[in-house]
Amino acid sequence: MKHDYTFKGRMCLLSAMLITPILYVNAKSLVIETEIEGTLAEKISEADKWEITELKVSGPLNAFDFRTLREMAGNDYNGEPTEGKLRKLDLADANIIGYKEDLPSENQSYFIDHAAGYIWMIGSDNKFNSNLFYQCSSLEELTLPATAYVIEALTGMDNLTIISVPDDSQQLTVIDNVLYSKDKNILYYCRLFQLKQV
Repeated sequence: MKHDYTFKGRMCLLSAMLITPILYVNAKSLVIETEIEGTLAEKISEADKWEITELKVSGPLNAFDFRTLREMAGNDYNGEPTEGKLRKLDLADANIIGYKEDLPSENQSYFIDHAAGYIWMIGSDNKFNSNLFYQCSSLEELTLPATAYVIEALTGMDNLTIISVPDDSQQLTVIDNVLYSKDKNILYYCRLFQLKQV
């Protein structure tokens, strides 16, 4: 009987050892720091771009960088689905760089809404536009930059289940996974099913 238990124990250990690499493959994380806005794509290999599931980015990011993030999160510049698997994005230490007159406008847009006929750009510095991750179906967890502010409710993030902001955010706060202005007078994000339950 002791021999049988040892054999079963070894088989369980072997099974666990075989499963662990599979779980690791399914969860690929990366930490990146940018020095100059518009260079995020240069720091991620093409193969990694489609396999990363968790990403933390610090440093300056502009609309061109958000094109890359959108592709990684399941939807591209033209609103078409991608094979991106990014489900968790931490931008707590990122700075959003707005429109600059000295850069070509085609490099400063992050999303084209063909149905409405709009080309979306980031306006001013640190503005987190309402549709930055519109239709990005892979994205489930998002941490906004500490310096970010929003003006309109965040939209089109149907699979986003967790939203957060750093404790030192001056503009925003999260209570029970609902995003508010710091004074709690304006609601900026709440999952649809949460609204239905109220």
